[in-house]
Amino acid sequence: MKKKTIFAALGLVLALGLWLAALFLDGRIPDGVGGALFGLGGALLGVCGTALIGDRIESRMTPEERRELERGERDERNAAIRDRAALKSWYWTLYLLWGLFFLTLVLERGPFFALITITIVLHCVFYLINLGLVAREM
Repeated sequence: MKKKTIFAALGLVLALGLWLAALFLDGRIPDGVGGALFGLGGALLGVCGTALIGDRIESRMTPEERRELERGERDERNAAIRDRAALKSWYWTLYLLWGLFFLTLVLERGPFFALITITIVLHCVFYLINLGLVAREM
């Protein structure tokens, strides 16, 4: 069994543990903590479940299909397409963050305002760092 499969299975067990902890501790922990436990459990379930399903599908492939899959992942055209899609997603994320920023201004919620402001700044810093890295590569 591959290490990736073992970690994915452990992640599923951890996700289930987080959900059970949130259910059994309901009322004894703040709602935000319960929500965070459910959210983390859901994220782990998605990531680890996808990894396990991908491994299962790949194990049923013929060696020729596996080589074709690997070739498709390394193909320059496919890499360019993935990069372009990531860039578009990045721009949409930026618009979403700015929307949350203005919504927070309208609703006048202080803690959320600080959190979204920090997130927007970190988002822009990360974007500028990536611009520099990509420019250096080309």
